[in-house]
Amino acid sequence: MLKPLWQGTIGVIDGRYKYVLNLETHKGALRPLNEAQIWNLDRTAENPVLAEALRAAIFSRCPVLVQKPT
Repeated sequence: MLKPLWQGTIGVIDGRYKYVLNLETHKGALRPLNEAQIWNLDRTAENPVLAEALRAAIFSRCPVLVQKPT
């Protein structure tokens, strides 16, 4: 039986952007793929709708994740 995941990071790519979610803090970061190597970059404020859609995709595809309110 799988237990809920609560440590580490998990990400999703939509072709142009990458969204990475820290499972401990539940903070996410949206980065264009051409800037994905910049770890402290977060473009969520520039495209909050896409960030939320990619965040939702993570939780819909990985039901063993522990989800906290944003």
